[in-house]
Amino acid sequence: MRKAYFEKGAERLVRKFREVDAAGNFVSPLLVAKEGCFQRDLEPGNGGDVAGFHKTFCDTQTRASTLAEQFNKLLAALPGVGAITPRVFFLKCSVYVLEDGVHS
Repeated sequence: MRKAYFEKGAERLVRKFREVDAAGNFVSPLLVAKEGCFQRDLEPGNGGDVAGFHKTFCDTQTRASTLAEQFNKLLAALPGVGAITPRVFFLKCSVYVLEDGVHS
């Protein structure tokens, strides 16, 4: 992945990325990658739990998505709310591991 990031929050760097095949051809649409700013602190050599960190993040994202669906249902029932009224959605959470041969 590129060294540059698209956006930066207090806890995460956001990058644009795409899946590639063995030949380096794009095989996915443009995706959003979030990387924890402090993820290196969680690596096993530092006594951390990277998998647990990502599981907690994905659990939170899934819960937020469920709450957004409930909110959208309640919103749709309000008078004056139509198809052009914005809704809240969260992207499906997946964890990708980049194996670049630099870290073991």
